[in-house]
Amino acid sequence: MWMSMMTRHGTCFVTFQLMKLPFLRLSDYYVEMVKSDACIEKVKGKLLAEKKKVEEAEERKKARENKKLAKEIQAQKLNERAKQKKEDIESVKKWRKQWQQGGFASGDKGGDLDLPFDEGKPFHRMNKKRPWVAPGMVLVGMQNQMVERGKKV
Repeated sequence: MWMSMMTRHGTCFVTFQLMKLPFLRLSDYYVEMVKSDACIEKVKGKLLAEKKKVEEAEERKKARENKKLAKEIQAQKLNERAKQKKEDIESVKKWRKQWQQGGFASGDKGGDLDLPFDEGKPFHRMNKKRPWVAPGMVLVGMQNQMVERGKKV
């Protein structure tokens, strides 16, 4: 008896599916029988509010993690810049030391430097701190007017 019922049930199930007729109960079928629609809407609203709170908490957590990651990246960049600066300073010190010991050797990687001021003329540093100011001139006030001692120009 049990087996015959199960085989009939299987054939009916397939037949209804082929005919595309609804024959299964809804997932909340029993809930509708026990609770009113107003109560179900209230519960649904609470569930949605709770879901929204969880999503907002996750967003705040992601924002904190992103901020932390950004700080780490910034610190890493600063360390790289400091390292590069240190290497540059060491390179300049090495170059100066080599230059003071009599220039660069011809077998060196770079060889002699061909600089435009190295054509027989020695390089002299100017003694003036502000070459655009004439000896008798003084800069006055916010207008940056050049005034000769005692006279306006």
